Amino acid sequence: MSALRRRRAEGAGLLMACAIAASAFAQPHGAARKPAKAASRPPGAAAHVEFVQGGTVSTPRGAPSGAVPVASGGALAEGARIQVPDDGYLRLRLADGSVVRVLAESDVELKRLRRRGVAGPVETVIDVKRGKVESEVAPKQKGRIFEIHAPGAVASVRGTRFDVSIAQHRASRVSRKSKPDAAGRSDHE
Repeated sequence: MSALRRRRAEGAGLLMACAIAASAFAQPHGAARKPAKAASRPPGAAAHVEFVQGGTVSTPRGAPSGAVPVASGGALAEGARIQVPDDGYLRLRLADGSVVRVLAESDVELKRLRRRGVAGPVETVIDVKRGKVESEVAPKQKGRIFEIHAPGAVASVRGTRFDVSIAQHRASRVSRKSKPDAAGRSDHE
């Protein structure tokens, strides 16, 4: 077996272990567990749950059983649909080091979480269906894609802080937060 195939197989095994561990947090003690399916995408691009508050739930892509509670320390895979209640909050760390915060009363889908190759650039596409998402995007890495989709808008960035929100009447708003540099100038100047 070539070194590349061996690394891919090890990565797929690691992704499967993460999926099994995440499902262990999501199911009641003693509940029957179904075996996890092997990942069909390259490994290494899951969103890791750093903090969760309230009754936040996730519905994995193609899951027959519906929504499961999101737990700190777990991982969410590509295709997961996340619903954050009015008392909830969720902070995710992505494979490229970016941080995404999903605020109360939000409905978000992790549309794409992919890494090209074993150690290649990461592609992240998040679809905000309702609510607000704040992002701190890691500095641009060659080939990296980071997009937030909302009704009528797509925000794509190279390394900044911004948020995307959807109002009740489905209007989208994107705002960039400025950070002062060492000389005290903001990135708007």
